[in-house]
Amino acid sequence: MKQLFIALVFVFGCSLSVLAQKMTVENVHKASPRNAAAIKEGSEVKGYYFFFISDKIDKKTNEYTLRITDDNLKMLKDVKFQDSKHVYILESSFNGTDLVFLLYNDDENTFEYQVYGADGKKKHNYLRQITKKEERYLKLTYLAMNDDDEQYKGLYPIENTGFIAQP
Repeated sequence: MKQLFIALVFVFGCSLSVLAQKMTVENVHKASPRNAAAIKEGSEVKGYYFFFISDKIDKKTNEYTLRITDDNLKMLKDVKFQDSKHVYILESSFNGTDLVFLLYNDDENTFEYQVYGADGKKKHNYLRQITKKEERYLKLTYLAMNDDDEQYKGLYPIENTGFIAQP
């Protein structure tokens, strides 16, 4: 009886490892746990995004890669762009058809909203200067946090229509 129990536990343990998802990301120079998250529609996971530094162009400029995958970690799109080394991703939101990313550039004190379609193609790009009050609030709250579960919470999806950005 004891041998049968041990055999069942072993078989169950092996079956769990077969069901796990696995993905390898290459050419990552720098990544943060905050720069990867699930793309959710309500409570349902529709996919994942990974934002990382993929190359260093010079001492002030990095090449960034935004990788969008489906819920099975199958890569849908890699978006590469060059920007200041002071760019951070604060939040993402999905409204059923589009995906928006909020990027913060602490060197220029700007928010950049990048909107991508479900196919991973860039649709819109909005850039706005943040006020001194917003900058202080951001540095005292979000940028000072060490907890990976905390998010900026400034983007709200409107199903199949767009997004509302809270300043």
